[in-house]
Amino acid sequence: LSPKMVTVEGSTEKQFPSNYPFCDMYHATTGCKGVVKYFSNHHKPKPKLERLLSMMGKTKLVKPAATRWCSMRNCFANISDNIDVLRPVSLGDDFIDPSASETARANAEQVREFLQTPDLARTLKKAVAILEPFDFVIMACQSDSLSMSDAFVLWNDLPSKIAKLADLEELEFTDNELNYAMSIAKERWEFIYGDAHGLAYLLDPRYIGDALDRSTVAENWRADVESFLYDFPESDSIRPGDDQQRKMGLYNEYQAWFAQASQLRERNDFRYQQY
Repeated sequence: LSPKMVTVEGSTEKQFPSNYPFCDMYHATTGCKGVVKYFSNHHKPKPKLERLLSMMGKTKLVKPAATRWCSMRNCFANISDNIDVLRPVSLGDDFIDPSASETARANAEQVREFLQTPDLARTLKKAVAILEPFDFVIMACQSDSLSMSDAFVLWNDLPSKIAKLADLEELEFTDNELNYAMSIAKERWEFIYGDAHGLAYLLDPRYIGDALDRSTVAENWRADVESFLYDFPESDSIRPGDDQQRKMGLYNEYQAWFAQASQLRERNDFRYQQY
């Protein structure tokens, strides 16, 4: 959800795109990283914070890393849970060491100012909520045992899961925020989608291509996937008459399989339950 910064004519500074709705979350990303880095590198406030967190049964701060999936969401969630401890610690007289360097004192001031930001807790909760559906898909796709058809379901259902965030009335997601996140999800799905995804989903007895009929990704999606099935493999060595006969054979075999798979699923047959 990071923005593609733009340069406005007449200025050299990078700015947010006009339609980017997550400016607060973007600034919170920088702020949260600064909070974790500060407490990790300074020996005076670190043990005080860890002692208070331990007394209250809370977890230590989570350091995000580009090489760890979903770590930014975990960082947001962790600071959101611990904000009632972090705020008073940052306001303590001993939080800023007067003997420290000017740079260190400036960093401490930035951390203090960030933690006192109005509505910070709500911003972090919104960030966790909007990242949760994306992270669920990312974590699932790390598994070597994830089938192509299940990957299809995960990515194809992602926009609808984001849309359901509108039900979290206390977070007050705007239409612009949800539409932006859904457009990113659809863009990523269209980018990674290949014929193998559609074919695996079509021929999985659990799904038999259900979502292909109601897809918003492509018009006539089922027909396109079925045509890929009938036309594969392509070969210049096959005579036109033989090719047509081969297609009809595949068509009849597929239709018979589809009818049987539909009946087994409808009856919840023991053979269907094995999938």
